[in-house]
Amino acid sequence: MVESFDLICFSESKIDDTDVISFPGYCNIAQPRKQKFLRKSGGISVYFKNKWENYIRQIDTESDYVLWLEIDKSLFRTDENLIFGAIYVPPESSKFFSEDEFMILETEITSFCSNHKHIFLTGDFNGRTSVLRDYTERDDFLIDMYDFDDETSEFFYTAGKLELYDIPLTRKSLDKNTNNNGYKMIEICKNNNLFILNGRLDKDRNIGAFTFRHQSVIDYMLSSVDSLQFLEGFEILETDPLFSDGHCILTCIFTCPEPRLKQQTFRNNTRKPLWNEKFAHNFCGNIDLTKVNI
Repeated sequence: MVESFDLICFSESKIDDTDVISFPGYCNIAQPRKQKFLRKSGGISVYFKNKWENYIRQIDTESDYVLWLEIDKSLFRTDENLIFGAIYVPPESSKFFSEDEFMILETEITSFCSNHKHIFLTGDFNGRTSVLRDYTERDDFLIDMYDFDDETSEFFYTAGKLELYDIPLTRKSLDKNTNNNGYKMIEICKNNNLFILNGRLDKDRNIGAFTFRHQSVIDYMLSSVDSLQFLEGFEILETDPLFSDGHCILTCIFTCPEPRLKQQTFRNNTRKPLWNEKFAHNFCGNIDLTKVNI
């Protein structure tokens, strides 16, 4: 299963600092749960193929709910590095859930979104969002009142860019329920111009399939609008009970765009001399031999 992916994230990896888990051909970055526990629980772990080792580095975090990676811009041939966050937020009813920890997570997401345009988040948010809007609606009244130009209007209504990638503004979800984690997640999306891929993209488009035990949607992939250009596919796959306690695998296909070479047209500025054989004698007779190096 692991070998099917270039990069794979595990939520609730249930590892601690003494564990050494390896897959042949893969690098591993792990973040065990920092809070004290009687038995192993929580934790986030990411594995990626050895060939990407020089392109990916871990970013320090104060949050127990996220593992941050920075992917080098040369891999996607873009102008900025891509910030990748693997998420695990405990259920609100869990003793491991903390409002302070969630606030730290939210602060870090806001900080990265403010300073980077390529953001991608994935994992178990334990948030049920149903079909709540994850964007702020366009306000034509304010646009007209303040006479915003097109660039300013686009800044305040990033969702309008979705149509450039043939992605519907309205997403679907088989989960009709919401919870507090879901509302918090929606606010994070609105405040940082992040968009939920579930129910919008590829094989899950207009579906919004369940991600947990055919009962709820609590696992998500989120993307900034500028990162949508790298997304080619999205699918929710059911897992064997041997691999998971009921969570599906969310898969996403990234494409590395070919560099766009600016085509140049070169004009031939060499002027072809006019020549007429009958004037050859006159031409030679007018050459000043005192000024010619022989």
